Amino acid sequence: MTADLPHTSGVHNSPIPPLRHTNGVSGMPSAAVASARSGEPFLTAERLSWAAGGTPVLDDVTCTLRPDVVTGVVGPNGSGKTTLLHLLGGLRRPAYGTVRLRGEDVHRMPSRERAQRVALVEQHPSTTLDLTVRDVVALGLVPHRGRWPFGVPVDDARLDDAMRRVEMDALEDRSWATLSGGERQRAHLARALVQGPELLLLDEPTNHLDVRHQLSFLSTIVALGMSTVVVLHDLDLAAAFCDDLVVLDGGRLAAHGPAEDVLTSDLVAQVFGVAARVEHTDRLRVTWQGLADRDATPRLEDRSTARTSSASPTVSGSVS
Repeated sequence: MTADLPHTSGVHNSPIPPLRHTNGVSGMPSAAVASARSGEPFLTAERLSWAAGGTPVLDDVTCTLRPDVVTGVVGPNGSGKTTLLHLLGGLRRPAYGTVRLRGEDVHRMPSRERAQRVALVEQHPSTTLDLTVRDVVALGLVPHRGRWPFGVPVDDARLDDAMRRVEMDALEDRSWATLSGGERQRAHLARALVQGPELLLLDEPTNHLDVRHQLSFLSTIVALGMSTVVVLHDLDLAAAFCDDLVVLDGGRLAAHGPAEDVLTSDLVAQVFGVAARVEHTDRLRVTWQGLADRDATPRLEDRSTARTSSASPTVSGSVS
């Protein structure tokens, strides 16, 4: 459950940035504020590659992500979505390439600093400990105060604020074991907010939720106004809630840019093998119509044409 937190001991009372209620640079460490004011890109991944047991999982992925928007990571099963998320958050070290958060190499940051600036909500949060919701949310203080800092006062107002923002304040005394999947995700979202991060990462947070709770959870994410990267399977949810998209196919970058520019019927057919209608009515919508023949779909433009602009999409051909 706490894999995204550093394994530290003792008490270390570093300042805890306030929870961010609005866009901007308030609440960020001073170095990050200076970087933001200088116009430094928010999050850049350059030529990321990673392999497992000699098998390539990600290959030469480059993208630049904008601040204060929701960026969705989508792609077929096995395309490297979770691996990319973990590399962006510093949980895995790339075989090649770099990740920079406001100009600073994520993988060179001290683990405590990285946990203060980046928070991860995992796909299957679990624990065998007998914890209450409030106990779980309080874990977000660990990067700022040390592991299990007994005897040190807990910032109750901070915990209360985070639980209110995700509508879990009424369940603060409930046992973790009694929570539904949606309630567990909200509790962990509150824990992530308590960390006071600049970057929020979510790995398939709606995977085991019913439709109502999927919409409710993603609406909460959007309302936070935070710099967020979320892995999603459902293209229509990605179209509805994500400002930008990173599309992976076979471990390589297939497209990157604003969702309304990236999502096209040709891309969905070529990358996902699905015939779909993509249209902008009251919102951007993706409606599947059946399976598509990927080989018969018009090829997307060659991936060498340009890739790193966050203002316009970059697209590439599929990877065999």
